[in-house]
Amino acid sequence: MNDLDLPDKMVEDEHLRNEIYLYLEELRESGETNMFGAGTYLQRDFELSKDKAITYLSDWMKQHNDELQNKVDQQSFEDHKGVK
Repeated sequence: MNDLDLPDKMVEDEHLRNEIYLYLEELRESGETNMFGAGTYLQRDFELSKDKAITYLSDWMKQHNDELQNKVDQQSFEDHKGVK
């Protein structure tokens, strides 16, 4: 499925989500704020309501946590394979 198959609103939402996720990753890397305080940055910089900012932030945190857990699981698996 490509962008042409989706209603315009869904495409816009997906692009906004991707933009916000990139923004959050850059914010995290900058160390400017604790990520639990990043909702106010989203409200300010993306003109989001508090509820919408919290939704995007918590979704990003879950995805980020899942990615970290996958890396840990992969490393543990590789470490365990090396033990005979």
